[in-house]
Amino acid sequence: IYEMTQLAARTDRVLPNGVCLLPPLKQCDKGNACLGCGHFATDTTHLDELRAQLAATEALIATRRDQYRQRAGRELGDDNIWIIERHREIDSLHAIIDRLAATADNSVAGPGTGKRLPLLQIQTRGAHQS
Repeated sequence: IYEMTQLAARTDRVLPNGVCLLPPLKQCDKGNACLGCGHFATDTTHLDELRAQLAATEALIATRRDQYRQRAGRELGDDNIWIIERHREIDSLHAIIDRLAATADNSVAGPGTGKRLPLLQIQTRGAHQS
């Protein structure tokens, strides 16, 4: 992925599970919501980290549900905003992992970019769709 993005020239945001392709002079307003962002890119070298992140997120949900049940005496519903956001992360992780596992190319754009226009393949040192 470093070759694909020509990292030194295009970005200064290296993440544990990919890179942020937001131009270095721009500021991000998403905080840590990288998985569904159109500026996020990753490749197969990060599959283990992505799978670990998926497992950790699922375990965190189970832990929080247990803690809530013990504290409040009732279930933490799927309509809870925190649960909704964690499910969104899980859906994004599944989309990224499935696409990386299914593609012959070893890089993918974030899952939130599929309907972005124009839908054309941008050729760099690697193949990256946006």
